[in-house]
Amino acid sequence: MSLLAMTFKNHIRKPFNIVSMEDEFPASTIGYEYQDLDMRYVQPVEARYPIDNILKLSDRNTLAVVTSHVQYATGFRQDLKALGEELKKRGILFIVNATQSFPFFPINVRSMNIEVLSASVHKWGFTGHIGTLFYTSSLFRKKYPSPWAGWMSVAPEEGSLIHTAKNTPFRLHKTAERYIIGSYNLQPLLAFQVAMDYLKTIGFQNIRTRVMELTDYLIRGLKKLEIKIISPVARKKERSAIVTFTLEDKNKQCIKTLAENKIFVGARGEGIRVSVNIFNNFEDIDCLLKVLKSYDSTEGNQK
Repeated sequence: MSLLAMTFKNHIRKPFNIVSMEDEFPASTIGYEYQDLDMRYVQPVEARYPIDNILKLSDRNTLAVVTSHVQYATGFRQDLKALGEELKKRGILFIVNATQSFPFFPINVRSMNIEVLSASVHKWGFTGHIGTLFYTSSLFRKKYPSPWAGWMSVAPEEGSLIHTAKNTPFRLHKTAERYIIGSYNLQPLLAFQVAMDYLKTIGFQNIRTRVMELTDYLIRGLKKLEIKIISPVARKKERSAIVTFTLEDKNKQCIKTLAENKIFVGARGEGIRVSVNIFNNFEDIDCLLKVLKSYDSTEGNQK
């Protein structure tokens, strides 16, 4: 995102703004704010971001909309195809952070009119902290040159391995290679390939089905305990592998108690986030619900 912010600042002279979501993970927005770009944030409606609300905040000076496919704090999953179609009509760039959805939930950058996509793969990619996927369309690369370059970014002259001439014109690669400014570590890429091959053997549709089964079970259990669910769960197409709930002022103590029982969840905003995965099962969720049941929802004490 910082690379994009520098790109826009260097190549666009007229006033412009970027629209994003209030609940975005900082990685989606800090880069733009640091470059002092005009940022506008859509406010959530019951943890959702209706497309109409995004469009209402956009105007003729809106250069881009930056949104996560799945919001990290609530698990809300945006309809990328519908939003992408509307942004294309208005000539607005579509920039997507897919960190909380890739590779479980499919993304077609062409049919969704996505110009730029990034996704850190340490969470759902089964690979650890190896880096971030970064995609740009060919039209984007042509219109918005990279703000930096290194020896691997340059397309060498015919018959040459690398560009070595000094004070002579050169061009960057037309492909995403232009963003590679130096030598990179191949081992993480091999690990990523192994992880993807493993997930493919399971099948991404099977993974999505399993995730929904587990979150269905969790949601039913939370409702039975009359625990307030923050995540928007009424529409299955807006759900993900993340479910966030709240025990109000007991959240902090609950997270501590869960950890003591080797159940690990996250504090996110005013809620407690549960992220289920393919290595989880119904028994895991039962263990979570058992601890939650021990909390008195009215007296503020653990039973």
